[in-house]
Amino acid sequence: KRQAPMRRREASIELSSIDLGVDRHAFSAKLLSGSVAAKVAKLGARESFGVASHTAVCSVRGTEFVVAIAPDGSTRLAVNKGSVAVLPPALEPSSLGESAAADAIYDAILDAAPAIKAGEEATYEQKDLEASSKAWAKALPKIEALIKKEGDKADSSELLASSALQKELNPFLAAEAPLAAEAQKAGSDSVK
Repeated sequence: KRQAPMRRREASIELSSIDLGVDRHAFSAKLLSGSVAAKVAKLGARESFGVASHTAVCSVRGTEFVVAIAPDGSTRLAVNKGSVAVLPPALEPSSLGESAAADAIYDAILDAAPAIKAGEEATYEQKDLEASSKAWAKALPKIEALIKKEGDKADSSELLASSALQKELNPFLAAEAPLAAEAQKAGSDSVK
């Protein structure tokens, strides 16, 4: 199934956060209407770039992509180069706080999240992310407690390997599974 090409139109964007710390760089914005195209250089371990809509957060490591809000309210993502992880709207890097442990957890989530790859497009409606949003809302307080306990240790490998963290992340990652199926479907339906 081929999707119609995205059309450029005026956009309304709200800056969510910019963090230009000594060893951390993060940017996130919320797309309120229209579409936005981004070309992001390869990012390092403590760097992030994301564009959120009311439907999804699109986080990248270094890529070219377009996010658009369609007239029906769905979020459409097209990736020209690299890949883009698809997450529920509540899961932005800033939602976990600012520490090495928070960054490590966010990176682990990005690595496990479904991704749209170069040459692929996908459309997400709010209902598509409801299960993962609910699972994230349930897991967040316990994950925040683990992050607080871990502090800002430079090596977060013990936290990432801990059964306590995995116990909280697994239901969320399971709820992301249908999005992974959509990403795989998008790959077979991609517009080249």
